[in-house]
Amino acid sequence: MSLVTKLKARSGTPYVFVPLDAIPGVRGTLSFPSPTHWTTTYLSDADLWNTDIGYHGTVRLGDINGDGRADVCGRGSAGLRCALSNADGSMGAEALWLSLVSDTLGYKPREYSTTFQLADIDNDGKADACIRAVDGYLCFKALTGGFQTSAWPSTSFSNANGWNATEARYGSIRVGDVDGDGYGDICGRDANGKIVCSLFNGTTFAAAAEWSSAFTASSWSQPEYATTFQLAKVNNDNLSDLCVRGPDGILCALSTGSGFGTPSLWTQMAFDDASGWATSPSRYKSIKLGDVDGDGYADVCGRHSTGIVCAFFTGTSFRNYRYVLNTNFGDAANWSGEEYGATLALGDVNGDSYADVCARAAAGLTCMPATTRLAEFDPVLKVGYCSTVGTACDSGSFYEGRGVVHPEANQPNTLQGTCADGASGDYLSHPSIERVRVTTVDNPVITPRVDRELAVGESVRVEVSAYASAAGEQLEIFRAANASSPTWVSLGTTTLSSAGYAWVTKTYTLPSGTTQAVRAVLRPSTLSGACPGGSTTDVDDLAFHVK
Repeated sequence: MSLVTKLKARSGTPYVFVPLDAIPGVRGTLSFPSPTHWTTTYLSDADLWNTDIGYHGTVRLGDINGDGRADVCGRGSAGLRCALSNADGSMGAEALWLSLVSDTLGYKPREYSTTFQLADIDNDGKADACIRAVDGYLCFKALTGGFQTSAWPSTSFSNANGWNATEARYGSIRVGDVDGDGYGDICGRDANGKIVCSLFNGTTFAAAAEWSSAFTASSWSQPEYATTFQLAKVNNDNLSDLCVRGPDGILCALSTGSGFGTPSLWTQMAFDDASGWATSPSRYKSIKLGDVDGDGYADVCGRHSTGIVCAFFTGTSFRNYRYVLNTNFGDAANWSGEEYGATLALGDVNGDSYADVCARAAAGLTCMPATTRLAEFDPVLKVGYCSTVGTACDSGSFYEGRGVVHPEANQPNTLQGTCADGASGDYLSHPSIERVRVTTVDNPVITPRVDRELAVGESVRVEVSAYASAAGEQLEIFRAANASSPTWVSLGTTTLSSAGYAWVTKTYTLPSGTTQAVRAVLRPSTLSGACPGGSTTDVDDLAFHVK
């Protein structure tokens, strides 16, 4: 019997059990890498996105161009402004996609602006734009470079029906496919506390009808509960189910196709009032559902006072949550304001079928790509190695640091240990490579998305997260067809434009070879080559099996 089991068996035990990854700075196998900026001016405080909830309360992720990657949109003073996700791990330039929802046309008040959502209404593979207006809820079809100016309306959610009265009503409106026909439907908690849904048939929305009377108690009108309603597929029947945060945690009511079943508690001692989740909008409004671990089922994540936590789907419930990031997004890092913490969103921004975590920071959108298939340290190769074929291979957080600086686990993490890291400087003050990942490149022509394995002839993208101490430092990425006897071929050098975290990507086609590798070299501009030496140079390799 373990010590933990013995202690738990003692009545009145004074011990509190937490996973080690709850301790700031301690990393676990589910930990995400450090966040990087995906936009600069767009969505930043300098661009005035922090000045009103009618702006910062509208930041959403969704695939508006159908390329398999989530894009970002928000409602600014002139209307909906969007930036498309690039294959290299960044967002492109923002552009105005819909001017009909501008401040001058009356959409700035929170009962309209904050109801904005991105969802695929007509089942064409593109996320459409939906928002509540005086006369009801409007959805605008996604076109190339903009949203259609005529809308599909659902008049059930109008001011005349009381949906503008309180945040407990308009703040509960969500879009999802609750009847399993492939089209997006609209649901919300009405003036009587009943969950009503307006179903879309491909051309029009039907009048809203009752789907659940389980939330009529007056306590569900409090914003710390009412604004947390979510629609997501939490089982395998292809129907969007209803989940919400209650005093004791996350409850879910499964869709039957014509209504929601009896809600039940899906978490234990997680996302509950006792853990502080009711205290601030930057906590309870940050709770989102998405498939973070890539198993095809929704998980639940949120921003607590000390970082990002996620509870993963078990088949019938969500596990007790784990910290996927405990060094960023905490209150101490200035995320406690609603204009920052409540903007947390889940979406697959890099097209690898894992929901990533993004939020609006003072400098713009910041994202943490989800950890995919983790490499394990191989004592022969002396680097992280994915020994079986998959769609990706990821070092996760275990390359953080540089040699003896931090220190880096299993240093130096180069093939056969032949290239040492520099030993000078301090962690996150001087250069270090934080993460290396190889993933197959999504083919946007294939619908629905087809996951392609790491195989000879496949296009892959190498992604490297690094920390630079100053502008001008260089990150070069190499490939080798034979990890046991590598001949390094450069994929190109990127000169980093500023100090801080950077996300660098290169794409190539996998050559012949069953065990291949990539190398990332972060070095001063005065050095060159695959093993350049230098007191602050960091070199990390990642090996992977190829089909």
